[in-house]
Amino acid sequence: MMIKRITTTFCLAAVMTNADPITSDTMFERIGIQSGVDPLLLYSIAIVESATGTGDGETITPHPYVFRTSDGPQFFHARDEAEQALEKALETTDNIDVGMMQRNLYWHPPQDGEALFDPEEQVTWASELLASYLSRDEPLELRIGRYHSSRHPLAIAYGQRVLKVYSNLMKLEDITHADQ
Repeated sequence: MMIKRITTTFCLAAVMTNADPITSDTMFERIGIQSGVDPLLLYSIAIVESATGTGDGETITPHPYVFRTSDGPQFFHARDEAEQALEKALETTDNIDVGMMQRNLYWHPPQDGEALFDPEEQVTWASELLASYLSRDEPLELRIGRYHSSRHPLAIAYGQRVLKVYSNLMKLEDITHADQ
């Protein structure tokens, strides 16, 4: 996925596709289909929440070993490093967003035994939360934005940002399909 700037606004249609080259044969596809949430929408949220560069200057990908405090995001190369740093951060606050889908520990505390840095658990949790918001009778940007905030202006801005990423990824899919 070559994403340098996201500039286009898009209105998401409620369509799920199995021919999605970006999420095909991934946990996003499997979990999205199970939960009834568009896999590309889940992937778009993962990009917004935890994207990091891969080192080539053009490619970004969701990152599983990250958490964010009021001091900003901290990215780690290994799960054990992330878990140790998180334990230390939890000594001062529980308002921390954790993992690929940035689960907030204050608002969404984990059950015993949940692996906060496990991508599959993160995406499963996110798909369940997002599915509950998508079923509401509200504008799409707001329903998606509820994943990030219950405050209307923040939710709308977040929903619009996710939809821009979604739109950009759809364009990449169109290019990929045209090349086949």
